[in-house]
Amino acid sequence: MENNIEILDPPKNISVIVNSTDLEINWLPTKSINSLPHDCFVYEIKINDEVVPFNDRYSEVLRYTKRNLDLTRSYSIQIRTKAVFQCVINGLWSEWSESKVINQVEKPYHLNIYVILSIAFVLPMILLAILLVCKIQRLSEKLLPVIPSPSTKVKMLLENNDFSQVMPPKQCGCEAEEGTEILQVTG
Repeated sequence: MENNIEILDPPKNISVIVNSTDLEINWLPTKSINSLPHDCFVYEIKINDEVVPFNDRYSEVLRYTKRNLDLTRSYSIQIRTKAVFQCVINGLWSEWSESKVINQVEKPYHLNIYVILSIAFVLPMILLAILLVCKIQRLSEKLLPVIPSPSTKVKMLLENNDFSQVMPPKQCGCEAEEGTEILQVTG
């Protein structure tokens, strides 16, 4: 264990990657004058004003992932380090690294001009076309009415080709007048 006090440099080569709704932060280990191993260092990550401790000292890869990222906000990321008590007596925090800024990935309430134009022009045109089709159908019904089919008695008469058979006259329930003759045609 070393007795001298060393203020470390902040981590270098910080890279920030946005993957869908995750913010992935990678950095290289800090170099020490005393050549301390990489498991002697702890890190703090400041994302905007929130400080998050990173205690995974035994990992070869220095990576932190912030989940459920709000893509409509900007983020400022800084990292600092210090040596742990097991490696040095007085481990002081380094200065914060240079700030890495991630701007908004999505703008809130972004209006798409194409969507607005399609709603404003295309939708009324579709509605107008539907109304015109309905109007034309009513007009065609008036100009070209459906021809009614003949009654079943007429169909039977036409199918049999028997025009000599005459239907008996309807009984009206009254007496025939004098002088009128009733002709009965039989085949």
